[in-house]
Amino acid sequence: MTTQTFFTSEVPRILHHELNGELRPLWGSMTLEQMLMHLNAGLQLSMLDEERTIAIPEDKIERYKAFLRSSKPFPRSAPKPEDYKRFEEDAGSWEDARDQLEETIRRWEEFQSARPDFSSIHPSFGRLDHDHWKHLHMKHFRHHFAQFGLIENYEG
Repeated sequence: MTTQTFFTSEVPRILHHELNGELRPLWGSMTLEQMLMHLNAGLQLSMLDEERTIAIPEDKIERYKAFLRSSKPFPRSAPKPEDYKRFEEDAGSWEDARDQLEETIRRWEEFQSARPDFSSIHPSFGRLDHDHWKHLHMKHFRHHFAQFGLIENYEG
């Protein structure tokens, strides 16, 4: 599945036909609302070119970027970058969090189209162009959709 198909078909289907307030994580401690706001935070982070501390040694960055394009999923215990916290606000309800996520996806898609040469720093993967960010976001969304049983075993 391409990243385009994932964000134009799969994500809307899940957000509108699979989510419900009864969902609980199969692992981890996030609530549904927190998971949606966490995905929102990742998208927002990718639209800002700010100086960030990169948590991995420079000589491993290319290997980490190769992981983004691989079929390997994120491990269940993958640590959340500290930079995400500033975007993870309380949405009020899972429905409000879903709506905010949809709006951010729309803004992110417009942002990519308007700035094809944009790149920004991810705290775990270094400087990423749009193509790497798309793969990161798809892998990240799949990770959390699997966490809540919204998709079966997946390839990252």
